[in-house]
Amino acid sequence: MQMYQALRSVSDNSVIVICRDGGFYDLPDDVRHRGPWQGLRRGNILHLKPEYWLDLTNDGYALVRTSMAAFQPGA
Repeated sequence: MQMYQALRSVSDNSVIVICRDGGFYDLPDDVRHRGPWQGLRRGNILHLKPEYWLDLTNDGYALVRTSMAAFQPGA
């Protein structure tokens, strides 16, 4: 089972990144430097919304700009 992790930027609470579990250090520098980052949740990649799953598959991560209250990674 492939897992994802979602992290929220502490410096900009509206920025969330989704990457493969354990893959944070594989993210591009410009994404990693938007932190510091705080872990939000982990889950099965197959349960992600299609747009997040596609970004994760194509780019290796999904960068989301939304409020914490509105963030729902699952389909």
